[in-house]
Amino acid sequence: MNQIPILSIIIPCYNSEKFIGSTVEMLLRQDLSDCELILVNDGSTDDTLLILQKYESAENNILVIDQPNRGVSAARNTGMLAAHGRYIYFLDSDDTLTDGTLSHFKQVVSEHPDCQMFAFGYETRRDGVKCKSYVTPGFDKQTFSGDILQKSFLKKKLFCHICSCIYGRMFLLDNQLFFKQGVKIGEDIVFLLQAMSQVNKAYYSKRLSFIYQIRRDSAMQGYSDYSDDNFNSFLLIKDSLSDIDERLYCAANVFISVCFISNVMLYLKSKFYSAKIEFFFLQEKRVLYRPVNFVSFYSIIVYIFRLCPLRVFFKIKSIRR
Repeated sequence: MNQIPILSIIIPCYNSEKFIGSTVEMLLRQDLSDCELILVNDGSTDDTLLILQKYESAENNILVIDQPNRGVSAARNTGMLAAHGRYIYFLDSDDTLTDGTLSHFKQVVSEHPDCQMFAFGYETRRDGVKCKSYVTPGFDKQTFSGDILQKSFLKKKLFCHICSCIYGRMFLLDNQLFFKQGVKIGEDIVFLLQAMSQVNKAYYSKRLSFIYQIRRDSAMQGYSDYSDDNFNSFLLIKDSLSDIDERLYCAANVFISVCFISNVMLYLKSKFYSAKIEFFFLQEKRVLYRPVNFVSFYSIIVYIFRLCPLRVFFKIKSIRR
């Protein structure tokens, strides 16, 4: 590829032999002109690398990078550093884009060269069946400041996924925005929050572009149970918002509180037990009492959860073990 591509698509791959072929074929059926596809094999132990190399040999805009297993964050960072495109898009190896999405991506970034970040509508599907759509019509085809983007995201008025956004490559590099390595859960949310905090101008399109696949045999299914990684993810997200602008303080409080509530509920439903984590939950419950100066569905949930007797819930969980 001689000319600078508009878009670099980065896909981290680990033991993805079941899905990566379909994902690459899906992209090839779209308009991959002015794009480069970077496939990072993160130490797979199956035939993932062989499949990737087959596509690299057949297409002149596909680059395969093979590295020892260091996790999805390291794989994304590797792809980012190898990219040449003006914009970067991250996609997971088993997810998909709706028809015409790449053409839409390229059109939008060309029409708004002054934006550093672009967000699009997306939906989740479990084993191919639609679960929920995340679109925000009120923001459609609008540009706005990073403060508004971050505040709307924290208040859950606008939904973003790591794979429903495009980022200016030099914007990421100039601000040293990389994924935190060694973190198994929550690194994508922290990356989004950090990117939003640095954005001057962003664009949103409600067009359904990205489909997040939840599969029974997906690695993400391991997150349906609880582990230390879940709690560490909550702490990481909370710490990433510790120095937030005071104008966003109340919105951040609700966001952190909802993360806390989600963690507690997941823990209570799981078979996992840890006296240490229950102790930390009781200590961290104080986040629910941080000030909130607006009323929304999520702020009401926070108010209700303040009344919940966590000690009683934990006692019931221990009896049922």
